[in-house]
Amino acid sequence: MLAPVEKHLDGVAFATALTSGIHRVIGEQDLLNSINVFPVADSDTGTNLSLTLGAALGVLSAADDKQQLGTLLAAVADALLDGARGNSGAILAQFFQGISDSAGDLERFTPYTFSKAVSLGSEYAHDALSNPREGTILSVIAAFADSLRHAVSENRDSLFKDVTEVALAATEQALADTPKQLEVLRKAGVVDAGAKGFVELIDGFHGYLLNGR
Repeated sequence: MLAPVEKHLDGVAFATALTSGIHRVIGEQDLLNSINVFPVADSDTGTNLSLTLGAALGVLSAADDKQQLGTLLAAVADALLDGARGNSGAILAQFFQGISDSAGDLERFTPYTFSKAVSLGSEYAHDALSNPREGTILSVIAAFADSLRHAVSENRDSLFKDVTEVALAATEQALADTPKQLEVLRKAGVVDAGAKGFVELIDGFHGYLLNGR
């Protein structure tokens, strides 16, 4: 177990936190498949997200103290773009491309620069689809970005675990709201599968920032 992240997230810490999140998604693959009803009930959202995110695990496992955060993020984005499967996978790949472009040559994230990167990632994700819909993974990504931005504007000295805790709660609420936004979800009695996958990713990411596990 590593020391919990406080105010700075370097490449190794980011890689470990994201790996934690990816394993959370892979662990929920069957559940995500079972609730996949939008845009097509083909029961593959969990598989697509797992394959997409899993494509970055090799890059993440090779992260070391000598590697800049920006360099790592560029490699992660490339791996996700190459490995993207399905709509949700393509959206996530664009989300991380936005994070990478925002980070540039940064050596580490502060909560403020992280919130800026996530905001750009949200914009990229939204632009990935010609007809974006509310009540999907896009809604929870936007909620994550908006909550981070608000949290750091309230306190620029915030700890990472505090801003991600608030942002995780916002994504969970956005997930709970997805059946109110898409009739097909309400009729099926489920939340959006892609949206839930993103919440699992952030939950695992936050768990590492919180306790170093």
